[in-house]
Amino acid sequence: MAGVDRVVKHYRVNHETGERTLNTSFNVFIFLNAIAYIINLVLIFTVGPFGNVSNTTELLTSNYQTIMTIDKTFFKVAWVLIISWQGFWVLWQIIKPSERNCEGVVRAAYFYPFTTAMYAGYTISCRARMLILACAFAFGVCGTLVGLSMSMNRFRAKIWKGYMLWQGPMTLHAAWMMVETMLITNVVFDRLDETWTIKLIIAGISLLVLFVTAISWLSSYPVDFIIPFVLMVAIGGIYLELKNQIHYNFLVLQQNYKVDFLDGFKYTVLAVFLLILVAFIIKIVVVLLYSRPKDQEERRKKRESRVSVSITIDTGAADRNNIRNSNRNNNNNNNRSRDRSRDNDRPKRRTKEYDVELEPRPSTPVRKTKKKKAPSSSKMSRDRDTTDSPRRASDSPRTPKKKSTKKKKVKDKSRPQRNSGTSTSETSYDNGDDIV
Repeated sequence: MAGVDRVVKHYRVNHETGERTLNTSFNVFIFLNAIAYIINLVLIFTVGPFGNVSNTTELLTSNYQTIMTIDKTFFKVAWVLIISWQGFWVLWQIIKPSERNCEGVVRAAYFYPFTTAMYAGYTISCRARMLILACAFAFGVCGTLVGLSMSMNRFRAKIWKGYMLWQGPMTLHAAWMMVETMLITNVVFDRLDETWTIKLIIAGISLLVLFVTAISWLSSYPVDFIIPFVLMVAIGGIYLELKNQIHYNFLVLQQNYKVDFLDGFKYTVLAVFLLILVAFIIKIVVVLLYSRPKDQEERRKKRESRVSVSITIDTGAADRNNIRNSNRNNNNNNNRSRDRSRDNDRPKRRTKEYDVELEPRPSTPVRKTKKKKAPSSSKMSRDRDTTDSPRRASDSPRTPKKKSTKKKKVKDKSRPQRNSGTSTSETSYDNGDDIV
């Protein structure tokens, strides 16, 4: 199936304008389905269930009567429904342009043509009385139709009209081929003239397979009711045939079945029929009251979540843009404030460095002492002004400055080599301060 989806599309998109248009052109699946249906009709009316050359219905109901035989009426009803329903399915794809490239056509794909090829091998082998080969082809037809019905069952967008159009005819065909495959299997063992014990075991296995298939199909959702319904009806037909006195006597007299075992198998068939019927009714109630409302609620929540997610994405994008802009403004303001604080802190740092340099150090380079002479002379000039006006310094209320000058002068006295070049006014100031 690789590459098919690139060719068969329900809509065509113009990549330049982005416009979507409905694809109403024909595709390979429509022609293959039409050709396969015509071949199928030819097989059905020549060597199939309504054949004039040979008849598979007669082969499975009259020529070889087994413990699993069904009346002819079930064959006629089943194949009339299959032929008419599939004919409408093929015509709908041709006369309805909007449905030529829908998902139902794509999911059917090559299943139906392949089924027709396998069915041709089945009917022709029955005509040639090669029953073992016919049984192998019957299993092939059954498996292909099961795959087709499961592929259609994943087509979730369909409503009941879509189910009746696309999935219904394929599912009915699959269900009835399950029944015919079971019958041809029992016919093979009858043709091989096996003992009644072997044939009873094969019949029991066939009945068990039909029961498990019906229950497993009912346990799934979305459920396909046609397959379990057809299997239930077929099992009921087996029970009715076992109740038929002519068929019952034939099994006892000609096939040498023991009466006790035959009666036990008959009531087992009735029990299986009732079990499938009860499960069928329970499943209908569960689907109507629980599964379908729950599925609709989940779909509604998904639609709402998609809308809310799209809204959230839009608002989130706008918020992110606003946050980015605000972060940029804040970063710019912070950078400006940092620059300003650095400019304000630069003199303070120099003063601190200067004050630290005034402290005595054991190993001070000569080059650094030369740099510190200029600020010491400026301080001494300020001290000289205070000595020239002792009266103002004594009358000044800012006495802490005197203390600070004392401390500074103590520092200066502790370093006589650095201040060796100062004037004698420095000595008079110290004496005057001691007098005060």
